[in-house]
Amino acid sequence: MNYSDWFDILVVGSLLITIVFWILFAVFTMRKIDRTIVSEGKPRPCQWDPMWGRAILYAWPAVLPEKLFSSAENRIIDTNDVKRIVNYFDKTLAWGLLISGYTLVVSIIIGWIFSI
Repeated sequence: MNYSDWFDILVVGSLLITIVFWILFAVFTMRKIDRTIVSEGKPRPCQWDPMWGRAILYAWPAVLPEKLFSSAENRIIDTNDVKRIVNYFDKTLAWGLLISGYTLVVSIIIGWIFSI
């Protein structure tokens, strides 16, 4: 096996792992966040879900420090609500989604730059 085969395994593997984490995060964490926020009488955040992008919008505040978010991001989704609702399992799913997703994006860019 040459480096191109290993690179293909990396891309396909990170794609499959990202898909699994995305589905698990959507089923367990996003549903819980939506239900909790709506049950508190607040409107559901992110009414529009472009290509499942809402998962990333929920994953960022679940794991990243609050000081990284500006008032612009808090208009889309209240980071305090997300941080209050998520638990350790949800944070683990969020980290898995973000790491595998960014690994996929970076490996695709590297493959495109170096024509692998």
